[in-house]
Parts: sequence; C-alpha cells; structure tokens
Amino acid sequence: MRTRILFAALVLCLSQTLSAQQKSRAFAITGINRIRNWENITEVNLGKALAIQSIYNKAKTPFALFSAETKKRINTGKNGNALIVKSDPTTTMVAAVAYDEQQGKLFFAPMRINELRWIDLNDKGPILKVYSATETKLINADLNKVSNQITRMCLGIDGYGYAMTNDALHLIRFSTGNKVVITDLGSVIDAGNKNTISGSCGGWGGDMVADTKGNLYVISSNHYVFRVNIETRVSTFVARINDIPENYTTNGAAVDDEGYLIVASANSTEPFYRVNPQNWAATPMDNGGNILTASDLASSNFLYDTRIKKAVSAIDNFREVYDEKITAYPNPVLQKNVKVNFEDQPKGSYSVQLMDKVGRILFTKQIIINNNKQMESFNIEQNTAQGLYLLRVMNSNKKVILAKKLLIQ
Repeated sequence: MRTRILFAALVLCLSQTLSAQQKSRAFAITGINRIRNWENITEVNLGKALAIQSIYNKAKTPFALFSAETKKRINTGKNGNALIVKSDPTTTMVAAVAYDEQQGKLFFAPMRINELRWIDLNDKGPILKVYSATETKLINADLNKVSNQITRMCLGIDGYGYAMTNDALHLIRFSTGNKVVITDLGSVIDAGNKNTISGSCGGWGGDMVADTKGNLYVISSNHYVFRVNIETRVSTFVARINDIPENYTTNGAAVDDEGYLIVASANSTEPFYRVNPQNWAATPMDNGGNILTASDLASSNFLYDTRIKKAVSAIDNFREVYDEKITAYPNPVLQKNVKVNFEDQPKGSYSVQLMDKVGRILFTKQIIINNNKQMESFNIEQNTAQGLYLLRVMNSNKKVILAKKLLIQ
C-alpha cells in the first residue's frame, strides 16, 4: 500500500511539474563559441527558439563518467588525490541527441567515440553523472571516417532509441531502460529514389524525428526529407524543405508542442525555422535577436500526432482507481510478468487490459473468478519497450475496478 501511494504521488508530481512549464522539454547541442565546438548541452524552448538552462557546459560543469554496465566510475589514473576521468562527456563533439521523457534520460553519441552515452535528468546531484555503454560499440566501423559518424538520433514511438550514420549504412536501435541493449539493424535501403539518403550531396548530416506510425523522418543538412520505415528499413524521398536559405544547413530537428518541425543550424547565426510538415514550408522564427546555433535538437514529441497540444503523455490523463482487495505486482515490472491478486471479489467474468502511453490497448485477457482468493499471472510480450503503462481491470458490467500505472523495465 505504501509503495503504491508513493508511486502514484511521484507520477502526479511529475505531471504537475511539466504542466506548469512548457508542455514538453527540448534540448540542443550547442557550441562553446556560438558556432563551433559542439560540446555543450542546453535545454531550450522550441516554441521561442531560446535557451532555458545549461545541462552541461564543458568549461564549467563538474561531471563524472560512469560505465553503464558496472555503474563504476571510469578513470585512467590519479593526479595527486584527484581522479582523472577518461574523457569529457561530449569530447570529439556531438551531432546526435535523443530525449526519452518516460525514463528521464538524454542520450547522445560523440562523433568519434564509438559509445552511446546518456544523462539521467532525474539525478539532481552536485556533479553531473554521465553513463557510457563501453561494452557494446554502436557500430563495427571506424568513426574517424565521416561516413561512419552518427549525426542523427531520436526516440521512436515504440519506446526505443534510434541512431543513424551519415551514409545510412547503419541504423542502430537501443533500449532505454536499466539495461541498455544496442542492435545494429543494418543498412537503410533506398526505394529507387532520385535523391538518396546515402548520398553525401543530399542525404548526409542533419537530424531525424519519429512519427506515430513507426517511421523515422531524416532531415539532411541540405534540407532533404526522407521517410524511413523502421520495420523494412526502406527510405523514401518525401520533399525538400522550402524557403530556407541555401547557406543555412539544417543540422538539428525536433517536433514542438504544436506539431511543427523546428530546425536549427550549426553554421548560421540566423534563428531557428518552423516547418509545417503538411507542405514542408518553412518560416523563420523571431527570438528577439538572440543567437542560438545547434548541431542537434531533441524533444519528446512525434510528427503527425493527432493529440493536439500534448501536455504530457496521454497516460497521465487516466485517473487511477484503487481497490484494497485487488493488487497488481511487481511494480516496476522487471521480468515482463505481472500478477494480479483478487480477494473477496464477486464470482464471475473480469477483463484485464494493458494500455500504452498513448492509450492503445496492448492486450486484453478474460478471466473467471471462482474463489475468494485467486491470483492470475500475465506475461507481457518480450519486445514491449520500457516505460510507463496502465493496467486496468473491469468487472462483468464493464466498470473499471482497478487502474494502476505500471513501470515496465
């Protein structure tokens, strides 16, 4: 009971905090001297194209680098009593970042270090903790070659993170929970396009975002838009963004709370551009003359999301319903198995449902209660992504008698 109350209070607190600010958080990789050295991480307001706060400043922020696998600090030795860290978090510069709102993690990849790294934004300690997956390389290739460098990254609607090399020969998927699993899905396939995603003249660089239908949208540095189906890895040329100057490279892309695509440049001091994904027309944003350049952008929003002006995940709009005589455990769910205990419930038919963060029903199980005490066990599909879900129990009259948020890890 105590655990259930604390978990519900945590979710409510998070919802209230996000609602009081802009509806969703967004982040950018920014330069130290405005244009080059892309090694700072900044939280930004996409709607106003302004910086909000520094997450990591290479010149100022104290940090510690940890192994993601062992959770031990990574060091190369000592200088007196001071520990020497292997490398700065963003050393060799960064052009790929993704934000997982549910996990509260910001993922990124230094361009010439073959490691996936992330920051736990929920950790409010005095030293920034940065985790690095050192045991599994992102790709089996030489990252000193520009073609192999990872310059696009985003979170998919399925809860997995995705990254892509410049030449699109490597589409990488990674899980975002406690144990990060990295998988190279292989090469992206051009669907007979005149403009190819693998071509250095039109398809390299830029950034990518995801939509709600299982696609990735790559926006290359030369303003080209490609749609990549995650399941088939087939790339289709969509359009070239209109009304952006030729010398304005589109290096960062993220979806704002209104559903527009916001693009940023790493090489121009002009403001961000707001792009309408219905016709790919761009208009410059007015940020009061502030200079904010970025090599990459990240938000928790998706293209073509039918939920207008998303506040937080749709699951936060569901009211939790408690019954002391019906319990669901464990929470968090660690082994993809949930048990529901029924005590002193009327005999008859009941439905158990699991819903994802946008309200889709993942499974429905019908059970019959015959005993005063009865436990039912439910297996969750192994490919279900980590994140927050809703478990719902209904009686034979379709009345919801239990609605509980579950964290699947």
